[in-house]
Amino acid sequence: MPTLTAESPAVATRFMWDRKEHVRLLRQVTRHAKLSALSRYSWAYVVGMLVLLLLVSAMSGSWAGLSSTFPWLLIVALWLVLFRVGLPYMAARGYPKQHPCVSSPFHVALTDEGVRTSCDHSDVLVKWDGVRRGVETDDFFLFYVTDRCAHYLPKRALDGPAAVERTRDFILHHVPLRSAKAAKR
Repeated sequence: MPTLTAESPAVATRFMWDRKEHVRLLRQVTRHAKLSALSRYSWAYVVGMLVLLLLVSAMSGSWAGLSSTFPWLLIVALWLVLFRVGLPYMAARGYPKQHPCVSSPFHVALTDEGVRTSCDHSDVLVKWDGVRRGVETDDFFLFYVTDRCAHYLPKRALDGPAAVERTRDFILHHVPLRSAKAAKR
């Protein structure tokens, strides 16, 4: 295991990579990423266009426009579903081929310096001033370094609810932590 830091970590844990967890991670990162309104609500635009097309066709009494446009709207809707649902599965499936770390334990340490993630093949330190925001979900602590890219700490790697609480408190000293539960309200 690489040396984590000269200082003692406040939180240090290790875990093995898991494909199903990686799918959940990608969904959570996407869900909490800062996206443009067009990206975030694209499904609503497609549904709105479909409803508008149905209303115009019904009011005009001509279904010819609907029959020629409907298949294209359906294709766009299916494409959006594929990206929303299928992309995390495809990415998790290809991840082991691209990252040799999946065969060794991941080590995550939270120190006063930052978030350090390491494995047998890499060692990455993200200093706290490089963390743009934090998000806590049911399964993860996410540390966003860009609007759409996050490092993570799975809660399953911590030793129970008390360790999760200590981790949350430590993170709050360094970066604002938004709870996904609070964001849903």
